[in-house]
Amino acid sequence: MALLSAAYEYCLVALPVASYVGLEAFARKEGLFFLKSPEWAIATIFLLFQGSSLYVRGLDRTGRGLWHLSLGLLAMVVLVLIAIAAINAFNSLESLHAARADSGVSMVVRFLLFALASALFFLLVAAGRLAALKVER
Repeated sequence: MALLSAAYEYCLVALPVASYVGLEAFARKEGLFFLKSPEWAIATIFLLFQGSSLYVRGLDRTGRGLWHLSLGLLAMVVLVLIAIAAINAFNSLESLHAARADSGVSMVVRFLLFALASALFFLLVAAGRLAALKVER
């Protein structure tokens, strides 16, 4: 149940970005743009914000005290990843506006950040939901 809930929340965050990127790739008549779009960095930021928020909300529903040190460390990790994703998005958008090719390194970093944010999202949301479900039973 917790994983299903995490998958539902993931779709709410990632599908709008994927839809927009797909439409933009179609309009440009450039299928590869779907993979190299800087909007995936924005999806990364959304996933990180929403994943940590849903995790804290799930833990809060348990009624137990929250361990603020661990939440602070989580927030710091999320903040660093968001900063890296924002810098990556800025560099990619700058490349688009300067009509030069986005570097392969930038695209790989964007993909790795998105994959890490996706995994972290599933882990946090499922853990928060599982904790809340245990208390409800």
